[in-house]
Amino acid sequence: MSIPLPLRIQGLRRPFEEALHLQLAGLDFHVHLLMLMTKPRAGIYRLSDRPFKGFQPHGSQGPWRHRLLARTLVGLRQAPGLWELKLEDGQVLALNWRRKQAGLRLRRDSVLGGPWFDHLPLETTFCPDELEESRKEERIHLWRVATRRRLQKQINDLLRRKADDPDQLRQWAQRMSSLRHQVRQEATLFWLPQYDSMDSLDRVDRRPGEGIQQRIDRFYKEAGRQERRLIHQRERLDHLKSRLVSIEEEEPPEPIENRAKKAAVQPLEKGIRRYRLPSGREVLAGRDAKANHRLTFGLGRGRDLWFHRRNGPGPHVILRRAKDEEVPEEDLLLAASLALRLGARGTEAQEEVRWTERRYLDPVPGQPGKVLVRKERVLLVDSGLHKEVIEGLFNR
Repeated sequence: MSIPLPLRIQGLRRPFEEALHLQLAGLDFHVHLLMLMTKPRAGIYRLSDRPFKGFQPHGSQGPWRHRLLARTLVGLRQAPGLWELKLEDGQVLALNWRRKQAGLRLRRDSVLGGPWFDHLPLETTFCPDELEESRKEERIHLWRVATRRRLQKQINDLLRRKADDPDQLRQWAQRMSSLRHQVRQEATLFWLPQYDSMDSLDRVDRRPGEGIQQRIDRFYKEAGRQERRLIHQRERLDHLKSRLVSIEEEEPPEPIENRAKKAAVQPLEKGIRRYRLPSGREVLAGRDAKANHRLTFGLGRGRDLWFHRRNGPGPHVILRRAKDEEVPEEDLLLAASLALRLGARGTEAQEEVRWTERRYLDPVPGQPGKVLVRKERVLLVDSGLHKEVIEGLFNR
């Protein structure tokens, strides 16, 4: 049967960034809910027991506990991939597992319309161990499907490539060498006759200033290059086909972010500060103009995100980002809030922060700390909304 509302939040855990576990209490019952924000098995589940025992809590667990513990869920609105849970004070806890917008957000208003439902439509109860095992199997399956698709595409690309025949190129060179005195030359062409007919001519491209012997040598070089290319192509095809067969016995490699956590943290230059967001992402900030310049144009990578107060001076803030990584809205707002917090205190309750990828910035010659922004976006940041989380960054 479905779960009736209201429900009081008695416990909250974040075993990892993509998961949220809520322990809820009704009038005479308790229930465990697990939300998985990314594949595999993205969605919301009712569990028979606490999930993921023994996991190290994610860094954002503390702030979210402070926000939600002892509060009451009184209503539900839902859409495909999105649940909005209304709290007793009117705020909305948005649980989103759509691919490009996945994440957990606490909003002042709902983005969905319609009535608020007084129950949670979760009739099936899942065993945590079975759910985790099915997630592991689906993760392996999704990785194998994606890897097979990638390998097959590489095979098809190799098969479509058409290389010149090395033997034919050598025949052209021999023919040109034998009939060099009958070859007609133009600025961009050689006209090469046949062995048995001087009237039938073939066109051969000519580089500026290239002589007949140089063109003969180039034919031989091209033949050797094409021969090596064909050998490499055959070896590459054999390797890809063997990988396509062996992929059924392989498992996904360790995630990049896990490998990054194991790497030693490199010391920073003087004047640059490092912070770690609750999600685990690294943020760097400069203390002065010279440090801002070194940070943005020395340490910043092309896909990293850059933040700065829009109307006034302030530090440069860099949010590290891997290639093609989608950064949650919450981390964008935290990095923008940090850019405001580290700068001069404003008097407005909400301030604008400009942000863009590092690759869209150019330095201003002779003016360290100043940049030319070729493409930007703007965030309107409520300076008090993330105050406790930002202050917590300074105590880590």
